[in-house]
Amino acid sequence: MSTFMRLCVDGLLLRTHSMGSPWAETVRWPAPVRPGDRLTASLTVTEVRPSRSKPELGFVRNTGTMVNLTGETVLTFEGALMVRRRQA
Repeated sequence: MSTFMRLCVDGLLLRTHSMGSPWAETVRWPAPVRPGDRLTASLTVTEVRPSRSKPELGFVRNTGTMVNLTGETVLTFEGALMVRRRQA
């Protein structure tokens, strides 16, 4: 999970106004990661909505997956990000 987070920070979060993550759930490790494995991560946005109580914030629900070179899934999770919204 920490490797996935590092890839997410480098590839996405450094270019956004991320305000943290309120939750991550259904984290699963269906297969082990072995020494020397090369991993690929993907993040899919499943929902975007504005905050009801703080109009300057939005919530981005997402699912993440990490696979090794043989295509075996080693991590899956669902989570959310809080991001600062642009002004209209």
